Amino acid sequence: MVREMIPVRSMHVRESLKLRKVDVAREANMQPGVLTWIETGRYIPYDSQIEKIANVYRRHGWKGTTDELLEEVACTTSDRTNEVI
Repeated sequence: MVREMIPVRSMHVRESLKLRKVDVAREANMQPGVLTWIETGRYIPYDSQIEKIANVYRRHGWKGTTDELLEEVACTTSDRTNEVI
């Protein structure tokens, strides 16, 4: 069985806060590639990982919940190919 990659809202939150992946990853103490996998739906994060990401976003003014970060979003191919790392 092949699991479809479903992008999650985390990328849109990060972009709305004008944060780069490397900066979020550094603050969350994780590899930038893991953040990419989470955002593109290739990897289902542990609760502790998504909480670390949410805490970074909150320090930058975001008011949402961890569940909101994992909400599925529509994605075009250009969303994945134009990522800034």
